[in-house]
Amino acid sequence: MLRKLLLPVFILGLMNATAQEAAKPTKETPIDYHEPGAPMPRLKLVTLDTLSKIYEGRELKKINKSNAKKWGYKPATRVVGNDDLDNNGHLFMMMFNPTCGHCEDETEMLKKNIGMFKKSRVVLVANASMKTYLPDFVKNHKTRDFYPQMTVGLDSSDFIKQIFQYGALPQINVYDRDRKLIRSYNGEVTMDSLQQYID
Repeated sequence: MLRKLLLPVFILGLMNATAQEAAKPTKETPIDYHEPGAPMPRLKLVTLDTLSKIYEGRELKKINKSNAKKWGYKPATRVVGNDDLDNNGHLFMMMFNPTCGHCEDETEMLKKNIGMFKKSRVVLVANASMKTYLPDFVKNHKTRDFYPQMTVGLDSSDFIKQIFQYGALPQINVYDRDRKLIRSYNGEVTMDSLQQYID
């Protein structure tokens, strides 16, 4: 009789243990943002290339860094996030250093061909530690003239830490309309290589 009771108790105990194991929360697998098909991580890009007006009556085009204070303007920041980059086209994210010669050459190549980027956007992202050098980079390369196809700013969300492959600069990541990674390039990239992804 005791044996007959032990068997159902054993089976119920086994079922209970199995149910408890299934109910345990599973650890989420971390996303490898370097793999094709990976989603683009959250971005918070702070641009330093705009001048905001304090007083009315002056045209922004006539104001430059040297006379901005005289005319009542001050440097301003603008924060750009993922939603601001929703343009129904491919996105080219270039991680760069404003003092890197290869990065400057790549920027000039992109500017020269910016007419090809009708739907696509180009975003240049520098590490926040490059804040001192970014205004001169923007001024020397006149990147403001190519907004909204080209946006330049500083990472303030660990975006670079998540996607940078620690290879050569610049690194260009190409994302599709759904902001899934298509391809990454390290070092200087030719327009022939990028052209196949431009909308």
